[in-house]
Amino acid sequence: MLTHRLIWDAIDKLAERNGLSASGLARQAGLDPTTFNRSKRIGKNGKQRWPTTESLSKVLHATGMTLNDLLGEIEVLAPTQPSFRVPILPRSSSALHRAFDGNGKPAGTDWLVGEALPVSDPTAFGVEVPDGRFQPYFRPGNLFVVSPEASIHGGDLVLIQLRTPLGSLNVREILDVDVGALTVKPAEENGGVEVINRRDIGWYSRIVFSSL
Repeated sequence: MLTHRLIWDAIDKLAERNGLSASGLARQAGLDPTTFNRSKRIGKNGKQRWPTTESLSKVLHATGMTLNDLLGEIEVLAPTQPSFRVPILPRSSSALHRAFDGNGKPAGTDWLVGEALPVSDPTAFGVEVPDGRFQPYFRPGNLFVVSPEASIHGGDLVLIQLRTPLGSLNVREILDVDVGALTVKPAEENGGVEVINRRDIGWYSRIVFSSL
């Protein structure tokens, strides 16, 4: 089955095979460098965005690959997507920031046993969005899955718990990861670049999956 995640994972794999980032692949194909950014894969209204046939055609032409090559990547990826029954924090949870320990792992009694989801990290967990706090990335009722073990690169979305305000949770797009700070894109549409000192961060983990 061709899913939203599989098609984007295949594009990421094509980029990797050509020694490029997702933005580098878009640039080589003559597209806007942000075309394949992870933040562009979910719309402001929470709907999944799929790559257009035109952008796929340009990528294949630029890399010298065929549609069969792309479908082959999807076929290879599909059977290797394990599923785990991850704990889910329901939107009815009264205190989102208190549902995690100091390492960003589920804690407390609000967690429910969720359905099996296509993630490869057995420590992954899901969060049902309770309100508008994570807009424009997610809307109320969306479910996103976080993988504490996943590596983090530019363009990834992460869930961050800040030390101040006490326990504040945010979703941000990573622009750069440095020893002393994270450079992120703020939630505001026209906001400037935000630099968060690591001493102000309790923990952060990559968002690897979302379900509408």
